[in-house]
Amino acid sequence: MKENPFSDLTALALRHEIVSTARFLPLRCFFSDDGISYVPPHFHEDLELIHLLSGELSVTVNQKKFTIYPGDTVLFNTNTIHSTLSERADTTAHVLLLPYEHLRRCLPNPESFLFELPLLSRDEADPIKKEGLQKLSSLLAAACKLCQEQPDFYQAQILSLIYELIYLLCTTFPASGKNAAPGKEYRHYDRLRTVTAYIHEHYMEPLTLDELAAQISVTPAYLSRFFKNSLHLTITEYLTSVRMEHAYTDLITTDYPIHEISEKNGFASYAFFVRKFKEAYRTTPLKVRKASEL
Repeated sequence: MKENPFSDLTALALRHEIVSTARFLPLRCFFSDDGISYVPPHFHEDLELIHLLSGELSVTVNQKKFTIYPGDTVLFNTNTIHSTLSERADTTAHVLLLPYEHLRRCLPNPESFLFELPLLSRDEADPIKKEGLQKLSSLLAAACKLCQEQPDFYQAQILSLIYELIYLLCTTFPASGKNAAPGKEYRHYDRLRTVTAYIHEHYMEPLTLDELAAQISVTPAYLSRFFKNSLHLTITEYLTSVRMEHAYTDLITTDYPIHEISEKNGFASYAFFVRKFKEAYRTTPLKVRKASEL
């Protein structure tokens, strides 16, 4: 896996997708047709499922890399550092993100639950788990279809599917081992979450390493090592990726002048913004703006 999506992966035509959450639903569920794309290392409390429909997807979970193929479903447990890379234009998938807060309403101690899915293309799944994987993919497909078509009272239908999905995970795919975030590991993720949350809240400002290190009471040198070892990105690379996503969103959803979008999202200069944008998306901000107006 390449470590820097803004230099080593410039050969990829990275695509940007805005995913909206349906009203009154504690989840995000959608059909992804990003094709050639790269999602850099990140983590979140949401439980995430990806069912691959076509193409190939390279997945890295806590520095372990593998490839999934059509028919495979991969699950990212809470606070699991993961990234995905697709180098094929025909890659499509169903994606579900289920917030931790909703799991808390369904499970007595969600932090003690870890799930593990076998891959049909790689692992020998026993008949019960194989049937469970087929049921899981059907539930994901049905939920995504409802989110897309939004018939009357679709929210109630989706919630019914989600409760069934959680029950299936608990009864068919529990993983043995430690809790999701105990002891030292919890402190590690708590520190990382504090820093990344601060970046997401203050990305428009001229953030400094000293300022970020102060958020978790460590030295700037320690923070640099800690962050790079955790996410395999430097803080500058991570901050730039956050600013870039917000800038892209502004380009296609607002009519602000491009130079104002650059300044608004914390870029030090317009030239730097355009250069990083072209590295990330293989196109220019102006072309993206014109395409969004068609």
